Amino acid sequence: MFLARVLIGRTCIGNSSMKVPPEGFDTTTNGGHIFVIYHDAGAYGEYLIT
Repeated sequence: MFLARVLIGRTCIGNSSMKVPPEGFDTTTNGGHIFVIYHDAGAYGEYLIT
């Protein structure tokens, strides 16, 4: 399991057909529990928990 730091920026509600977030947004969410980032550089694996 990884503990990661994730930069979410501006977020909007998304759906399963989105390939990229709308203009002006960085990530999409389902309303608070799941966030989808679209650029690998937006997440940093900080710790590996064993």
